[in-house]
Amino acid sequence: MAYAKQQRKKGTLTKDEIVQCAFNLIANKGTEGCSMRALGNELGVSAMALYGYIPSRESLLNEVAERFLKTVDTRALRGERWEDTLIRTTLSLRRAFVSSPHFAELMCVGPGIEPYMLELRLIYLGQGMPEDIAVQLIAITDSYLTGFALRTRQNLRIEQAEAARKQAEADAARFATTSRVPGMLTGKAN
Repeated sequence: MAYAKQQRKKGTLTKDEIVQCAFNLIANKGTEGCSMRALGNELGVSAMALYGYIPSRESLLNEVAERFLKTVDTRALRGERWEDTLIRTTLSLRRAFVSSPHFAELMCVGPGIEPYMLELRLIYLGQGMPEDIAVQLIAITDSYLTGFALRTRQNLRIEQAEAARKQAEADAARFATTSRVPGMLTGKAN
């Protein structure tokens, strides 16, 4: 049985600490593992206490998504052609999704990657990409990355379901061998 963490003294919590803890929970357990109750338990406060810092779970997920997207390479490099910037930044986000699939999942249930795409659009335009190409490429890149995030989410669900099925089979086999009534589960008397 899990026990709650030691209760925290009033006034010792910060919004940044809440966002970082949510970031860590999502990295390890996915968005479903980051309920306000689980977050409060992890921080040693009630779930309701969190609402003094964060107006809603949705806004918390938005902040976590922003924090994650800051780990992605969106730098404008002096002298780099916009075509190279497009490839570098898109591959950086894809690598981030591959290495952190729970954040790819977050992009499906949270704010999406629109804030990232808007930031990239400004970078591309600043590096000389024509406006009409920027609009088309951002739409294509957004569709590609959103599709990738959705596929990653689907794969996570499949893996989790398979792990749960295997665990249930192992539990049933263990119970069958430890049953005090011979043949109770197998239908065969010993």
